[in-house]
Amino acid sequence: MNPLAFATLNHSPVVGCDVPLLVQIAAAGAAGFDAMSPDVFSLRAHASAGGTWAQITDALASRDMTCSDIAGLNIEGDADRTRRSAEQLLETAHAIGAEWMQVRVVAPVDDASRDLFEWCAELYTSAGIGLGVEFSPATEVRSIDEASALLQPLRTTARVGVIVDTWHFFRTGAPWPQLEALAASDVALVQLADGPHLLHTGADAASAALHGRRLPGEGDFDLDAVARWLHASGYQGAISVEVLSAVDRARPVDEFARRAHRAALAWLAG
Repeated sequence: MNPLAFATLNHSPVVGCDVPLLVQIAAAGAAGFDAMSPDVFSLRAHASAGGTWAQITDALASRDMTCSDIAGLNIEGDADRTRRSAEQLLETAHAIGAEWMQVRVVAPVDDASRDLFEWCAELYTSAGIGLGVEFSPATEVRSIDEASALLQPLRTTARVGVIVDTWHFFRTGAPWPQLEALAASDVALVQLADGPHLLHTGADAASAALHGRRLPGEGDFDLDAVARWLHASGYQGAISVEVLSAVDRARPVDEFARRAHRAALAWLAG
């Protein structure tokens, strides 16, 4: 059974919430999740309130949970700022035992950004932490094929992989052959969310991504087909339930965690 991770973005300061990270860990652990996927905004809020990384590792360990990944690092046009951010986040990732760092490429994909990504990949690989690239219409890596092309030169020297986010996959209308071509070893993480078929553009698309996702089984996505790909590929890594929903955000986080865990289990069971 793939480990299930609880993503904190739905109750993160980035969407105007102030649910402390330790409270989210407690809710996820009580619901039955195996791991956490904390976001940088929740981590910063924890540190700003005087919290320590040891508190997070202790909270995870006491519930037999791990940190699957952190969301995440941006590859920006400002190389110096990207390097500083990468180094700071690496310290955090190492301290809380994260397995992967999520990466969004927001600078144009050119020789400079490829070199910068390679530098980050070498830095993280040397620390035993992988870099997972998320494809998204809001970044400069918009498809599975574009993510794979960025990673291909590093396959034999660094721990890198594609993040398969079902929201972005379906909302971008990504071709199924791109997903089916991914081997298990090509995948860093799977992020699970459902949603409506209705497409949005511009500001509406950004708003839908932050507020309009649904739990598995509550939307129109063909998640059964994704499950078939998952089983056929042999992927055994973490599946993070990353549902950003204004409706669910208004409910207590422990209730949301229970519903998210049940929905993910039902999807995995087929």
